[in-house]
Amino acid sequence: MASGAYDRGLANTAALMEFHANNPDAPNKPVAVMMVNIATGLAALEPGLEDVLRVLGAKRWDVLVKVGLPRSMPYFYGSLKVAITLAFVGTTVSEMTAANEGIG
Repeated sequence: MASGAYDRGLANTAALMEFHANNPDAPNKPVAVMMVNIATGLAALEPGLEDVLRVLGAKRWDVLVKVGLPRSMPYFYGSLKVAITLAFVGTTVSEMTAANEGIG
């Protein structure tokens, strides 16, 4: 499964990780956390399972929708928990530094 759009997706994820390593104050850090974890979940698909599905006539889209996405859901929900925390902390810190009055 490591070809074509999948390789470009991992390359984009690697570029995004490098951007965030060089710019720790980037505003879309929760999105980066989610992208990295979803890419990890999709990469964790067993090659043997994909081969079996391809032999049974499944197209790449079928493998992604019926196996890849459901198997990456634990990674998605784990990253969602981290992303919500990062977004809340970022909102709170920006309100404390930029606002003249309290939150609300």
